[in-house]
Amino acid sequence: TSTKTYFVVTQIAAAAVVGHQAGLSILNGYITAASAQTTIAAPFPINSSLADITATVDTLTVTPHPEVAPGTVFQGDVNVPLLRLDMQTATNASTFLNWTVEHVGGADADISNLRAYKDDGDSAFSASLDTLVSANAQFNSGTASVGFTGVQVVDTALAKYFLVADIALGATVSTFSIRMPDAAAFGVTAPDIVSSTFPVASNQISLEKQPAVVLVSTVSMAPASADAGAVNISMVKVSLRTNTSTAQAGNLVLSRSGGQDSYVSGVSLYWDADANGALSSGELI
Repeated sequence: TSTKTYFVVTQIAAAAVVGHQAGLSILNGYITAASAQTTIAAPFPINSSLADITATVDTLTVTPHPEVAPGTVFQGDVNVPLLRLDMQTATNASTFLNWTVEHVGGADADISNLRAYKDDGDSAFSASLDTLVSANAQFNSGTASVGFTGVQVVDTALAKYFLVADIALGATVSTFSIRMPDAAAFGVTAPDIVSSTFPVASNQISLEKQPAVVLVSTVSMAPASADAGAVNISMVKVSLRTNTSTAQAGNLVLSRSGGQDSYVSGVSLYWDADANGALSSGELI
């Protein structure tokens, strides 16, 4: 005749829909006794209250690996890994669709494209083996928004992402880095939170000019004869271009051929600024 108390306990599934409710009911006949002579007297149905299903607060832990970036990059380099981000949760899963990345040093246009790849599991970046998971982003006022092509879901299994850049052909020779300044930069869906050491940043990277070869072509424009005292006589057209990147002009040294030094009273250099192939008096440099 003494009272014995029992507790009915349930677990809510990780996939339960937030905003719905959960409860339990014990209907007539659901409590039975071992002896057929024993009857159960209870106010059936016995209903629990309904509990609102709320979102769990999961923590996404981010571990940066800045060592994947090269110490030096060159103008025109493509598919340069700048930062690897290792992510996992302790329980359940976190989702995100957008990252905010800052550019420190140099100019916005130095990085022509920034995008994200998901690692294939070997921890080494490969544009052909890893999975591209975002569109290309560009920096504006020091900030780029990397938008993923689909919702990224990270759970207790370790996931690795790379931030990868293309370097502009006309990039400024400088030193730069990228960073994600705070938890908000990871765009994790609420109420989940991000744990890391902020700012999450790459190493400092030296951006150098692409070694270039200057290709020179010439066309003689010298007339068959020139009157004594004549001026502005075109002698040679020199065309310059690089095979890649840019090059800064230095000096042009000329040597005389034929006659005597005193026969040439002066030499001038003109730049075909309007690229029309013709010499104009206003193009004297």
